[in-house]
Amino acid sequence: MSTYDQLRDAENQIVVLEAEIESLTRRLSRAEADAYNIDNRYQALLDDHAQCRNLRNQLHDKVGDLNRLTRKLEDERLRNDRLKDENRALRLASAGAENYRQRLDDKIREVLAMERAIKQRDDLISDRDQTISNMRGYLSQLGYTYREI
Repeated sequence: MSTYDQLRDAENQIVVLEAEIESLTRRLSRAEADAYNIDNRYQALLDDHAQCRNLRNQLHDKVGDLNRLTRKLEDERLRNDRLKDENRALRLASAGAENYRQRLDDKIREVLAMERAIKQRDDLISDRDQTISNMRGYLSQLGYTYREI
């Protein structure tokens, strides 16, 4: 084989190798872009996970608050019932007393104040129930499941 043929073969090999280098460079560029996208999606997933953990902790706190408020509401209802019973007993016991009307008015105001307080607590519990329901829905949309505590 002559040097001319060897030179031509070498130039052909160079062309083939340059084409191969260009192809590998494009593949490397695509692989790097894919790796960058995967890293971004992974970071977004980590951020979502941290946010869900925070929401789960908030939900747990809200459930605790709701349970505490529910107990307080029940205590207030029992107190209200006791006050109503006392009011009836006072009305019956002091039917002839001259300060009956004043005591009755005082008890009525006290009962009305208690009913307003119960209404406010009912509204607060309703708001918290709604917040908890919304948080459960959001966590459910993110793929998390909720189990009763």
